[in-house]
Amino acid sequence: MGKRRHILSYLRIYISSWHDETSLCPWALCSDTGEILDSGASSLAQMPKAKNCLTIIAAEHVLATHIPRPPGKPRQWRNALPFLVEEYLLADPESVHVVPSPSTEKERVGVAVVDKAWLRRLVNACTAAHINLRKIVPESLLPECASDQWVLVWNGQQGFLKTSAWTSFAVDSDDSGQPPVMLALTLSQAATVPKAIQLRTTDDLSGKFHWDVSVPLLNGEPWDWRNADIPASAPNLLWGEFAPPVRFFDWLPKLRPLAMILALTLSIEILGANIYWAKLAVERHSLKSEIEQTFRNAIGNQASLVNPTMQMQRQLSLSRHKAGLPDTADFIPMLDSIAAILGKSGVRTLALNYDSGRIDLEISAPEKMAISGIQEQLRAAGFLVTSNNANTANNLQIKLALSLNGPR
Repeated sequence: MGKRRHILSYLRIYISSWHDETSLCPWALCSDTGEILDSGASSLAQMPKAKNCLTIIAAEHVLATHIPRPPGKPRQWRNALPFLVEEYLLADPESVHVVPSPSTEKERVGVAVVDKAWLRRLVNACTAAHINLRKIVPESLLPECASDQWVLVWNGQQGFLKTSAWTSFAVDSDDSGQPPVMLALTLSQAATVPKAIQLRTTDDLSGKFHWDVSVPLLNGEPWDWRNADIPASAPNLLWGEFAPPVRFFDWLPKLRPLAMILALTLSIEILGANIYWAKLAVERHSLKSEIEQTFRNAIGNQASLVNPTMQMQRQLSLSRHKAGLPDTADFIPMLDSIAAILGKSGVRTLALNYDSGRIDLEISAPEKMAISGIQEQLRAAGFLVTSNNANTANNLQIKLALSLNGPR
């Protein structure tokens, strides 16, 4: 009992003669490697707790066959499938739940058919018992079946016959000394007779059956649903309206390759960005050294360096003044450039002041767009523009501080 209090890898439940939540069901607790840790039989509410639950449905509850492949994709088949298997049913097609096999061929698809109301009661009972139901598979589609052989799983009185990867059905017999009636009937009506039938017994009954059948009977490995492999081709009956909620970590194995690609791409991008910025830093240092050397060559090695570019501009302006030439930062050249722009705009100049390469303007315009356009034109002409807006009753007044931006 101590094992039942712990959350283990996963729980397998076998559903055969199940009617309601009080029915006893065989179960097995299994490790990640498939080792059977514990087993027993109890109602759903008394089942051991586990991270995940796999439910195996006995053959008498499931019809497994194949049909012509419908057009479109599997997710579009849900409403049509019950009517495509109608010829195999004794009940109303709307009363059954039909699930396609994950692996299909070009011309046909395997399907598993189960009573919808019965399956809904089972799912609801598992939910009420807090069983984390993630997958329900038909037992009759689990054994491996060679293309030229059939597989018969038998417990001495009943079992199931698998005739292909997608076709199987329940069989039974009243006389343990005789082969199941359905086996003989199926052999007599088969379009292609198998080369052999592999007999897999659920108990230690190997070699005890010597039936008179028309094909060789081979003794296979004992059959135990508790540790049977679950092939990828086995359909999960929790499909369509019965599908469980998607959990994020269920997608992790599928997302892992994409995450690795994204991580690798991001690493390459970061490495490339770092190399690029390192290259820019080297170029910036080289350019700065070149500017400083040019300044010292022009002014002298004794000059102190604070802002070589601005200092060079000032020295150039002084040289022009000494030579009797105007500088672009002088009042007249600046005013000429500003007047060429303001003269075309239709704004009024209210005040103007010049001081050491800076002109303060106060202008008035009838609309904000005119002033915005003037500021853009001034910036395009090489001016550094700062502004202070003030609304009046009829016009928009603005104060502009203009200085040359960049080398002159």
